[in-house]
This record gives sequence, structure tokens and C-alpha cells, in this order.
Amino acid sequence: SLRSIHVGGALTDCDLFEQAFSALPETSFTHVYGSTEAEPVAQIDAKKAVNESRRAGFFQTLVLGKPIPEVEYQNHESSLWVSGAHVCPRYLGSEIDNQISKRVDSKGRCWHKMGDRIKISDSGAFWFQGRSQQNLEDFQLEQAIYCTLGQSSAFIHRDKKNSIWLLGDSVVSKERLIRKNHPDVHHIEDLSIFRDRRHRSRIDRSTTIQKGAPWLTG
Repeated sequence: SLRSIHVGGALTDCDLFEQAFSALPETSFTHVYGSTEAEPVAQIDAKKAVNESRRAGFFQTLVLGKPIPEVEYQNHESSLWVSGAHVCPRYLGSEIDNQISKRVDSKGRCWHKMGDRIKISDSGAFWFQGRSQQNLEDFQLEQAIYCTLGQSSAFIHRDKKNSIWLLGDSVVSKERLIRKNHPDVHHIEDLSIFRDRRHRSRIDRSTTIQKGAPWLTG
């Protein structure tokens, strides 16, 4: 009897969505983009999002849809900023976070820094291009590696010498294929992936390294 499902955020593997579509053919799926501080920001029919992401060659569902009318946005090179009646105006008890992620303009509107790099297509749709702290080249390399692996429980890490490591679940078993398709990868290591406690789709990179490869910290 389930008729509607809203799934938040980017980084859902396309094939996971497709399994859900197959299991629940009568159910509509909406792909919603937002954050704890501002949700929703954009949305799209999930089947359309998967189809467009597949056509663009991505393993994950990276198209986020068009922004909802209630949200104003400013898209800067490093991060999307949003404003609106349902955008949390400030953090309580954390002035450092307020200084980093909040600002008030000359009209008194509060803007929130999403911390996501966004590309806007000609049609006006948002495409996720990684978190602000990860450079675009590394994000694109990860997405290409996911296609090679056929799974996304992995990530790349640059050490102090700027050498690229691929870390993740059962990545060594595909070492030959990875080195053939992605010659920029210098080292490959199997590690158990730890997830962010709040956002289960997001890999907790620092914890994964600290628990599995502490020599790579710093």
C-alpha cells in the first residue's frame, strides 16, 4: 500500500534506486536535496534523476532537480548558499559555525552555506559535484572509480606527498582493472568503511583512515 517515498540527498547508488523501483513498481519516488539546516532546497522525480545520472555516466544519482520556489540561492564556485523562510537562521551555542556557514545581507535575509559544490545545467537543474572541502578532480576520479568497481564503498585519499590512495571494501581484488582504467591511483588498500553517524550515505573518511590506516593521517 506504500504509494510515495521521499529520499534525501545525493550519493544514492543508481542501482540501489533501481532495485527499489523494481520492488515497488506502483510507488512514486521523489529525490529531495537539502540539509539539516535547509530542507527541501531542490527536488526531482527519482526515476528521472537516475536516468539522467546514468546518461551522464555516473554510478551515483547526482542530479538534484530544480530548486523549489520558496528558496533563493547564490551559487558560488566553492559552495551553494540558500535563503528562505524555512532556512535555519543560526546555530545555537556555536558561534564558530555561524561565522562559517551563516551570513545576513543588506536586506536582513539570512543565508546558509550548504557546503556542496553545485553545477547548474542549462535547464536549471542542480547537479551535485562533491563537498566543498574535496577538490573537483578528486570527486570526478572517485565517480569514475565507482563505475569500475561496481560499488561505492570506497574513496580516494591524498597523502602528504600528494600521492593518491584508493581505500575501501574489496578494492584490492580489482587492482589490475583499477590501474588500467585509472593510472593516477598510486596505492590501493582494503579498509572497512565507516559511515557518518548522521548521514549514513556519506563515508566518514577520517574515521575510516584512523581505524584502518592511521599512518595516512595528517
